[in-house]
Amino acid sequence: MRILIAGLLLGALALPALAQSPQPPTQAPPARPAPSPPRGAAPHTPAQHAPAASATDLNLATPEELQLLPGIGPARAAAIVTHRPYRSVDEVTSKGAVPISVADGFRARVTATQINVNAATKREMVSTLPGIGDSRADAIIRGRPYARPEELVSKGGVPQAVFERIRHAVTLQ
Repeated sequence: MRILIAGLLLGALALPALAQSPQPPTQAPPARPAPSPPRGAAPHTPAQHAPAASATDLNLATPEELQLLPGIGPARAAAIVTHRPYRSVDEVTSKGAVPISVADGFRARVTATQINVNAATKREMVSTLPGIGDSRADAIIRGRPYARPEELVSKGGVPQAVFERIRHAVTLQ
């Protein structure tokens, strides 16, 4: 019994010390101001920039990636994939892949890439299409013009597995 009472007293004595321990700051450090554009340069506006890097592409995302969007489970992800390609985000509803109310919940987080492989630059292909690096972009450019998307494979521009991943983002005009 004495040990129990001694333990309670020691615990009670330690509480004020714990209550006074320093707490980590809860405020973030002040943000640095954005650098000014060079003299004579046009100011940047959000409309001039491509969608954020974290945007999910309706034409390129895997079903698992699509399921990370609000309101999208396995069935809706499969419907989105089935109705590809999309020229715009609005087509996801007009093609019946998802209801408007669901699309409104993720509209700001998605994009719909379409890239003309007959006219795109190497840089555009490398930065836009998954699995396309410098050498594959060079091979695609050497194989131009393409009459059908499948010629990307038959002309040696990309392997079949890469083509399957990018096919819905590829246009020819």
